[in-house]
Amino acid sequence: ILVNSGETLTIEPGVTVQFDSDTYLKVEGALYAVGTSSSYITFQSNAASPDKSDWEGIRIRPTGGTTMDASNNYVSGSYIKYATIKHADLGLYIWDTGLLVTNTEFLDNTDAIEIRRTNKVIISQCTFYNNNSGIYSIYSTPSGDDDYYGNIDNTYIEFNTFNNNSSTGIYLITNQSTFKNLNINSNIFTNNSTGITFGGGGYGPHADSIYIRNN
Repeated sequence: ILVNSGETLTIEPGVTVQFDSDTYLKVEGALYAVGTSSSYITFQSNAASPDKSDWEGIRIRPTGGTTMDASNNYVSGSYIKYATIKHADLGLYIWDTGLLVTNTEFLDNTDAIEIRRTNKVIISQCTFYNNNSGIYSIYSTPSGDDDYYGNIDNTYIEFNTFNNNSSTGIYLITNQSTFKNLNINSNIFTNNSTGITFGGGGYGPHADSIYIRNN
């Protein structure tokens, strides 16, 4: 399913979006999926007995991100709030853009969120439960369309809960690219194999203004 550049897909509170095997939502325009605290939007498998990796996930492309003001408040573009994303291979993939995600649950995915070559990703007040990893980056240059991993700038991972993820809550590693203004603050980690992994093998990342506090 493609949201074309310049178009907006609005999903209303209480709606459940179900995906068959090997399908995904590709966002080149804007995905406005804003539920309420009493009426979440759900993205999930269409299988009779759903499980991890039943569908591919949501892919945010360079033209599909969020525009925010200087205080990181939503202005326009994609916005995910009061939603549940589950049963995906990779719940949310963010490539070469920024994104605002708040008050959202990531449950029973193989991996919840990948950030790759991003600028201004804000993930706040979300829950990550029973995934392999919660939020991660890749170590080195991959193959395929997005073969340059690049720098990760202005990232805010704050006030989230990471529980029962079998590998790592937050796994941010690269080889010779830069993390700049990375903020991992005031999160709760329980019953994960590892809470936070930051750094990398090889030469490791360049680090410019890294704040990991009050977790």
